[in-house]
Amino acid sequence: MPETFGELHGHDAYDLLGVPPDASADTIQKTWRSLAKRHHPDQITDAAAKAEAEQHLRLLNIARDVLLTRRAAYDASRAVPSETEEVLDDPWDEEILNDPWDEEAPEDPWDEGNEEDLDDPWDSAVPGSTTTRPPPAAEPADPWDTATPGRTAPHFIPPPRRPIPHPPPYPPPAYVRRPYPVPPRPYPVPPPPPYRPRSTLSFGARAGIGCAISFAALGGVFVVAALVIGLINKDKPPDPMVAVPPGYTGTWTGTIKYLGSGGSSWGVRLTLRKGLHNGDVSYLNGGCRGKAVPLSAGTGEPLIIRTAFPEDRSGCDVGDIHLTRRKDGRLEARYYASDKDQVRAQGTLDRE
Repeated sequence: MPETFGELHGHDAYDLLGVPPDASADTIQKTWRSLAKRHHPDQITDAAAKAEAEQHLRLLNIARDVLLTRRAAYDASRAVPSETEEVLDDPWDEEILNDPWDEEAPEDPWDEGNEEDLDDPWDSAVPGSTTTRPPPAAEPADPWDTATPGRTAPHFIPPPRRPIPHPPPYPPPAYVRRPYPVPPRPYPVPPPPPYRPRSTLSFGARAGIGCAISFAALGGVFVVAALVIGLINKDKPPDPMVAVPPGYTGTWTGTIKYLGSGGSSWGVRLTLRKGLHNGDVSYLNGGCRGKAVPLSAGTGEPLIIRTAFPEDRSGCDVGDIHLTRRKDGRLEARYYASDKDQVRAQGTLDRE
């Protein structure tokens, strides 16, 4: 197959799936699913057969992907021959070129029969005689052989150097000739700052100390702010929890009798406003003035009022007031302690 489908390793995709070339995509998918179930490695226990099944399943998956995603290109590659060889002329099949070594070699002058007969002077020499050689050529005369002792060869003495003329001196400008005088300082020179040895702490230690100081200062600011806010809101009554029902609005007065020992009584003046607002309460003809804070109210249940007095009038607080509307239009008031369920005092209030 062409290199673009080399993942098939020479197999034909149609042959691997067992489908004809004109099979539809559904047929290819169904055939692949049945073959994949049949040759799945999980159904085989033998190691060698399992490895062979895995290889076959991988080829089935590749053939399915090729036919479903690249079928046109694969069909076009199947139409082209797998191997296209061009027959080239082999230059070695032609006639053998002329080999220069096949030619006849030239005659060697040193071979026997080709030597030239040269005249050897020793052939005509007389035994016992000597041969005279020509005298050697005369050597040139050495000048040191004829030199006078004690005389030295002359040396080259260079001529004296000419002095380089310097430019004539010129007067300097006025600002150089007369520098600007520095006036004396009218104030004493301060001494240099004292030497401060460098800190031996590391950068991390110094950064940690700085962060600790910053956090401590920030915490102090928060504490001071909380104290200031507490002082401002010290005498501020709490916000109302529920709205006052319409039947309880208005100014109510009456006498409350204490149920404990002594049986004392005191006058009450209570003013309630409609909606989510605090009211006003006063005892003992205005000797104790405070705020009436609505806490809870429900259908068929009493309206619970908590009294809030300034700190200098804390003794005026006798408990929470439970108001119940009677059929005659009056209010029945009962006082309960804030932390107890026992009635401490009770009375009846009339609308002004």
